[in-house]
Amino acid sequence: MLLKVLEVLSGPLVNWVSHRQEVKKIKTETQLAVLKAESQSKIRRAENQEAADINLDLVALKTRGWKDEYLLVIGTVPIILSFIPDMQIYVKQGFEALKETPEWYWYLMAGLFIDTLGFRSLLRGIVDSTLQKRLKK
Repeated sequence: MLLKVLEVLSGPLVNWVSHRQEVKKIKTETQLAVLKAESQSKIRRAENQEAADINLDLVALKTRGWKDEYLLVIGTVPIILSFIPDMQIYVKQGFEALKETPEWYWYLMAGLFIDTLGFRSLLRGIVDSTLQKRLKK
C-alpha cells in the first residue's frame, strides 16, 4: 500500500524531471543549430569575399602597366646600389631620411603597392588576423 502511494506521489515528479530534461535537450539542440548556422554564414561570407578579392586581383594582373615596373625598379634600386661602394653612403642616407617619414605615408604606400600588384587577398588575411588578435586582448 505504501508502495502504491509512493508511486502515485512520485509519478508527477518523475514526469516533471523528464520534461525538464527534454526541454534542456531541445534548448541545447537549438543553440547548436544556431551556432552551426552562424558559422556556416561566416564561412560563406569569407568565401564570397575571398572570391571577390581574387577577381579584383586578376583584373589588376590583366591590366598591368608601367606602374608595376616602376614599383619594381624603385623597390630594387636601393638593394642594387648597396653593392656599389661609392653609392652605399647615399643608400644609407636615404634610409636614415625615411625614418622621419610619417606613418600615414607608409600606409598610403602599402596601399599603392597592394593595389598595383594585386595582393588584396593577402592583405585581407593580414587585417583579419590582426583584428582577431586585438579583439582577444
